Order: sequence, then C-alpha cells, then structure tokens
Amino acid sequence: MDDDEVSMDVDLLKIATGQFDLSTVSSLSLGDLGLRRIQNLDELECLTSLNLSRNKLSRIEGLGPVAPRLVHLDLSYNRLAQLDGLGTLPKLRALRLQGNQVADPQQLAHLANCPSLRAIHFQEHDGSHANPVCTTDGYRQQMGIHVRNMACLDGKYWLKDMLDASEVTKLTDGKVSEIVLPESKPWTSADFWDGALAQESKPVVLPSEAKFKAAMFECKKKMTEADEIIVKLMEKSC
Repeated sequence: MDDDEVSMDVDLLKIATGQFDLSTVSSLSLGDLGLRRIQNLDELECLTSLNLSRNKLSRIEGLGPVAPRLVHLDLSYNRLAQLDGLGTLPKLRALRLQGNQVADPQQLAHLANCPSLRAIHFQEHDGSHANPVCTTDGYRQQMGIHVRNMACLDGKYWLKDMLDASEVTKLTDGKVSEIVLPESKPWTSADFWDGALAQESKPVVLPSEAKFKAAMFECKKKMTEADEIIVKLMEKSC
C-alpha cells in the first residue's frame, strides 16, 4: 500500500457518515480521498446513494453487498476503462462516469444490467471531461440500445425520436412501421388569395420581416429555456 493511499475500511465509513451503526446509513460520500479499491460495504444494508468521485479507482468491484438497493452511483473522475464490475444493479437510476478512460464501445453493453437506469454521464453537459468512447461512431446509438429507459444522456434530455432514420432502424432491428402524416389543411382558401390579388388597390398585408424575426427569436429563446428546465427536472428526478 502506498503511504498516501487511504483504505476504505469500516472505520473510514463510520467517520465519513458520522454513524456508529452503518446499517442505518442511506447515503455515503467518499470523494477525493485517494481510494484505489471499493470494499467493506457489507454493513451498509440501507445504502441507496454512493459517491466515490475523484479517487484513483481503476476498476469497479465490491458493489455486491449494496447492488440490490443502489439508486445513485457517482464514479466520475477516476481511472476506469472497463465497466464489467458494475454487475447487476436493478434499481440504479443515475450513474456518473465522466472524467474516466472508457474507450471501448463494447463496454457500454454492461449498462444493460441496469434496467432502471434513467440518467447517465460519460461527459459533462458541455462535452468536457469526456470518456474517449464519446467520440466513437455510433456512441449515441449504442447508448439507446443498451439503456432502454434512458431519459438523460450527458446532461441533456433524451428522446428516441432524436435519432436519425438509420439509427432508429438499427435500434428497432428494422421493425419500423411506415409513418403516415395526416393531410395538412391550408391556412386560407383559394378564394381569399384570388380576391386579394385581384384588388390591386388593397394589397395583401403580411407581417413585417422584423416582426417575424422577433417572433422567431422569442420562440427559440423559450425553447432553450424549456430544454434547460426539462434537463434539470430529469436530473432531479433521478
């Protein structure tokens, strides 16, 4: 053991939680302590939230005792390149992995063992601190395949209809029924335009370009605000 290495022993868990009886602890935060191994979680019978961010973890291990109950798991800013140690986490809803070294897209398949997963980060909202896998072809497509109930990816809300046509086809194994759009109704009748054009002295008055641009700008502004609110709600709910 290195001189500066901190062991994740029972004494540390009691100090971090301020609880002598670890069986009552539901949330545990051990960030930025130089931890290299995940261990000694056996007594945490009620743990649902675990923060191990900014440590020196190079592999995921030791989650077995808390796996059935874990809802939030933060492993961001470590040295992780593989996800096989996640195992099966049936209740996990939020997983943070940004700032790690996951590069192989095949590692994403391990996320399928987390059927309740709703929010996941492999990079920050602005694209910083990204795992190498984020720049591989088909990253978003693979995430959609393996995380079926995903609502938030990398800090942005997720909808399957955000994929392009080719991605949707692969995602559904080609079983995509043809989409038939209803026939659109004209805003005005043909008689309106015939009458308007016939009356040269009363030309058709359309909204000015400036007003139109102002209205479009306002719409885009509201849509941006709505997106930000949805993302915050998604992350809060997870």
